[in-house]
Amino acid sequence: MDPVRKALYAEKAPELLGALMESDAGVVMRRDPETGYCIKLEQGSCSIHRDRGTEFLGDACHFYPRITRQFGDVVTMAATLSCPEIARKVLFDPTPFGEETQSLQRLPYSLKDYLPEGVTSDAVPTVRKALQNMVTQSSSAEQAMASLVNIAGSLHFTPPQSWAEGITMLVNSASSRLPKAEMSETDPYLLVQLLAGLQHAMQKIVPKRFVETEQRIQRVLGISIQPETLDLTVSRDHVGRYAQLSKNWSIIAEGQRILRRWLQAQLIVSAFPYAGFGGSIQERAQLIAIRFAVVRLGLICLWAEQDKTPDAESIIMVIQGLSRFLDHLAEPELFLGIAKDAGWNREARLRGLVGDTSG
Repeated sequence: MDPVRKALYAEKAPELLGALMESDAGVVMRRDPETGYCIKLEQGSCSIHRDRGTEFLGDACHFYPRITRQFGDVVTMAATLSCPEIARKVLFDPTPFGEETQSLQRLPYSLKDYLPEGVTSDAVPTVRKALQNMVTQSSSAEQAMASLVNIAGSLHFTPPQSWAEGITMLVNSASSRLPKAEMSETDPYLLVQLLAGLQHAMQKIVPKRFVETEQRIQRVLGISIQPETLDLTVSRDHVGRYAQLSKNWSIIAEGQRILRRWLQAQLIVSAFPYAGFGGSIQERAQLIAIRFAVVRLGLICLWAEQDKTPDAESIIMVIQGLSRFLDHLAEPELFLGIAKDAGWNREARLRGLVGDTSG
């Protein structure tokens, strides 16, 4: 809860102060211990919005699903796939990534400027658009993801002032610089253990759609995980199952289209490479790659279980459910620690993890 709204409550709606509580993240809205939802959510609608209007909504609620970034004198907004309607638009609208300029009366109370020192704000779109275009031009979504990790490694050792000048060369040569993919048949199981571990560590009520996707993955792979210990049990016929599913997936055009849209949305929302989860460009790319692998696995298992092209609502359920869970992992340390143990901090292993077998 931003200080402006807290002061407004004290002055004009003191009864709302009881809905606030202190947390590690500062002052936040209380949540129902049984449902995990805000206590002001009534029959699917925000009672504060209904009774008082948007002026009384804290920044988190007022701007959701929009994510705001500042680059010098330019402020950008994009929307997250954790909102079902945004997921629908991103995945199925003919042109979901259009841009428009607006005048805004309200911005988040706390707004970080991500513009690197010595970089002009007009250089930022050059870099970001080059990476977004790469996603559509690569031979597959998997190759685009592997190339993004490679480009991030180069940008890490390049001054930000030179990014705009050199991004075209990096994009055009990325696929030729990729290391040989190091595949592991245990990767899908480690991904499921990662999700279960994060779920256990969060100690929060997990969205139903996420749980349904997680359970489907376990069914299709022929595995089960004990939530408390993360012990893995596999069926007798699990060997080679994921490899065959992944091979079948590679020729599904609609699946590729969905995965490309997802990756483009991640680049836009995170404002990569200038912002996003992770303390460095390499960590940001690594986190996107692991999330990509999770989403890819969820989609592969959806296609496999239905044995046909799923309907739009089923696809949205997978994307939105995973996004809602993963987007709330505000601190990436645990995520990165588990990834390091699995070897996913190396480019060759990441290429294998995301399923890029293009050569």
